[in-house]
Amino acid sequence: MSDEHLQEVNDPHRSPWSSVTRRLYLNNCEARVEILKEIKRMTYLDGDTTSSLSDDLHTPYLWAACMSTDLSELENFRDTLKESSMEDAGPSLMQISAAVQQLIAFYKTPGPDEVNSAAPSPSAKSPRRETATRSSGSTTMKSSNSPRPLLSPVQNSPGKAGSGGRQQSAQSSLPSSSGNQEKYRNERAVHMAKQRDNGTCPLLGTRYCEAAQIYPFASIEKKGMVVTSVHALIKVFGRGTAQRFTDAPRMVDLDSCANLICLDRIPHRMFDDGRLALQPIDRGTRPSSDHFIRLRVHLLQRQHEPRAWRSDLAQDPYELLRDFQLVDDEPQEIRLVSSMTQREISDGHEFDITAKTQKDLPNWNLLDLRYRISLMNHLIRVAGVSDEDIDESDEDVSDEELEDIDVIEGAISKREEIAEQRSKEVDEDNAA
Repeated sequence: MSDEHLQEVNDPHRSPWSSVTRRLYLNNCEARVEILKEIKRMTYLDGDTTSSLSDDLHTPYLWAACMSTDLSELENFRDTLKESSMEDAGPSLMQISAAVQQLIAFYKTPGPDEVNSAAPSPSAKSPRRETATRSSGSTTMKSSNSPRPLLSPVQNSPGKAGSGGRQQSAQSSLPSSSGNQEKYRNERAVHMAKQRDNGTCPLLGTRYCEAAQIYPFASIEKKGMVVTSVHALIKVFGRGTAQRFTDAPRMVDLDSCANLICLDRIPHRMFDDGRLALQPIDRGTRPSSDHFIRLRVHLLQRQHEPRAWRSDLAQDPYELLRDFQLVDDEPQEIRLVSSMTQREISDGHEFDITAKTQKDLPNWNLLDLRYRISLMNHLIRVAGVSDEDIDESDEDVSDEELEDIDVIEGAISKREEIAEQRSKEVDEDNAA
């Protein structure tokens, strides 16, 4: 194989080959924009003031959430807002925005000092121990001068201290001492996942593969908060979808092969950092009695420069994603190719994973949740939202405090402070 092909395999986004147009699977864009225009024209009561739904505090997150839904879910969301009282509409949208922000933060790829979710234990007799140090000090959470717009979306949510979900989350991790939370990677699950996929990457067909976590290993102890954040999206996703997503982290063993997919090194790295998303599109049983799940590949290259975001809930995705083709455009050119198997992977490529039993397959709902979070993460970044903005909501809150406060309410409170500070800066600039 030529040097150009090898460089393409090593870094498919920076190869000397002619540039290709990326493709984003946002279907029915015109219909989505029309629905968002209807939502944008709605108003809600903010104290004694009637406000429209065009506040730049939350529209990038809300816009991303709406674009990650099915069209039928978005239509139901519009109808739900129409039936809501004005007092409820505003807090509901703030709640959705805070939940999106929290989910993206929880699904961020761990840094070098955090748990390495890709590396299995070195041996079965002596499993690798991963230690994440938790803060022993208590940090006082800042509060806004304005009242909080709502209480917890779920009074007995798994994200609240003392709830059943919190107890499940605590029981899922091993005992710790001296404030350190010790985690163990289940080597048997990694072995089973590789055995399921015949020791190959089902995407590229290569013999080298790594077990990639669908639900991030570093956030397993925070799954109660993830469940709470997902529940806050019940209006935009719909009750059925939200229930699937809240059940999955609680009912699936996250340290099993149901939470693992085998990928070659480069696709694994792209999957972890959000450049490769896997959408579950079909599942069933073959005549041989083997079970299968079918996945579709989406390549979401990171945007390094924000586009012309107008703080408009009804902004057309084409304006922000002008470098992308959408689902109805021409087929995508080659983006990934294996020098060993000569398998060429285009955006939109579909592949199957099979197993003897349903429980040994990658879990459908975990994959679907991760796919939607990956899409939302990509969309808010093309709207100009940075990592610092995403992390802003809990940068002054320790892990211990997150065990005791409502995650959504805390995020909203922090976002109020940011909005208030920005308002002061604008007033100072106008005065100058």
